[in-house]
Order: sequence, then C-alpha cells, then structure tokens
Amino acid sequence: MWTIAGFNTADAESATRVLAACCASPVWAEGLATGRPYDSPAALTDAALAAFDALDDAEIERAVDAHPRIGGAARPAQPVAVPAGFGATADGTDGSAERAQPATAPAGSGTAAERVGRTAGSAIADEAGPAPGAAADRRTAPLSGPEAEWSRGEQARAMTADAAVKADLADANAAYERRFDRVFLICATGLAAADILAAARRRLGNDDATERAETRAELRKIVALRLGKAFGEDR
Repeated sequence: MWTIAGFNTADAESATRVLAACCASPVWAEGLATGRPYDSPAALTDAALAAFDALDDAEIERAVDAHPRIGGAARPAQPVAVPAGFGATADGTDGSAERAQPATAPAGSGTAAERVGRTAGSAIADEAGPAPGAAADRRTAPLSGPEAEWSRGEQARAMTADAAVKADLADANAAYERRFDRVFLICATGLAAADILAAARRRLGNDDATERAETRAELRKIVALRLGKAFGEDR
C-alpha cells in the first residue's frame, strides 16, 4: 500500500504504474500522475473518479481489456509491472533510496478531468494501444503485479461455485464476447457465481449503448475499490 506522501514524491513512471493497476487507461494514469501532489487519499480518489468520468469510449475499452474473464484468463491491454514503491512504508519510502526520486512531471494545471482531456492524443496512448488483431492473444495472457492479487480477491466468492455453474459462466462469457467483442465486466467483489451468471445473461439482451453505459459503471466501481486498496489512509 502506498502512502500519499510516497506517491506524491515517487518518480513519474512508478506513479503511473500503480495507477494503471487501478485503471489501465494510459490517459487516465498519466493525467493523474501529472496532477500531483494530492493532499490526501480522498483528494486523489475524487480527482481519479472525475478523470474517469471524462474518459472517452476508446479509453474505457483499453481499461476493460486489462481485466480477466470471470473465472478465466486475463486479456491485459499492456503489461503492468509491480511499481517501485508499492508496499511503501509510512514515511513514503519502500526501503530503496535509489527508487525514491522526486517526481519529474510538472504539476500541471486545471482539474484532473481537464488534464485527461488534454492528454487524449498523447504519445503514451499511442504507445500503449494494442496492435490490430491482438485481442484474441490478450485473452489468454497471464495477469501480473498487484492487479493479479486484487483480481483473485475480487473473484474469490465466485470461484467457490460448483463445476456446472462455472461451465455455464464460461458459456455466458463466450456469448458475451461474441455479442459485444469485449470481456464481460462486472464488479465481482462479494458476488456469487450465480449472481454474476444472471447478470451476464441479462446484459446479453442490452443494446450496444446500454451495455457500454453498464460496463462503464461497473468499471468505475472497480477503479474506486482498487484505489482504496492501493492508497489507504496514511498510518
């Protein structure tokens, strides 16, 4: 877990990486890292959710692509390594003076949402974007870093289902991907597999616009939860 002090003084790459573990939109992560310093975890969360709400559909798709199927393999949009400083101590360091460098990115101006809008066409988005035809390969790529642990925890209850329910869920995942060409995304924390299966079957009946809105809302819940895991109150 990071302290807000450690996050504010981390190098730009480390700050961006820990944010990407919460939401794999490069535009979102870069905009928030550029917006440092933040007064508190709550201030960071407020800025993060405002910036999330400003993302266009393309960036939402990038972030969704980083999530695993419920009960299946991941399809990450880009590899996200465990960032330097993850597990930082109360003084904002991780025990490595070499990695505790001052932030090099400018403080920026305007709200986080405005910074995200200005960043939408930046090089980081171009560099991090998936290559054409890469979606099928991403579906079986292993997830790594803190998001792998978070994903396992989020799906823990669903993974206690019996084999028949898991098979039905796999079928629903496949049907959803054929229908919408993306992984079925739901904030799975605390949900049983039967609840997730019912939601997947219901959402298969959505039109494209309704389903995009539902996917965005579920992703927003996940982002808020993961920010809480990464940036708890300073101790």
